[in-house]
Amino acid sequence: FLSAGVGVTPMIPMLQQAVQRPHGSIRFFAQFRDVDHAPFAEYLLSFAHQFASYAEDFRIRLFLTRFPRGVK
Repeated sequence: FLSAGVGVTPMIPMLQQAVQRPHGSIRFFAQFRDVDHAPFAEYLLSFAHQFASYAEDFRIRLFLTRFPRGVK
């Protein structure tokens, strides 16, 4: 799965359905402008933790375009 910004919204139900079926790997990549514009980021991180052992290779990666000052 690949999304950017608010495009993550329709991906959430797809991801939820994907973990209900056996898969060798599931990868979810989402890009956001910054931490203030990252809808569902906390949910996705919680979801990743909850289903980490479900699939053989299950990963969720969140990317930011801009980082807050002082964050490298």
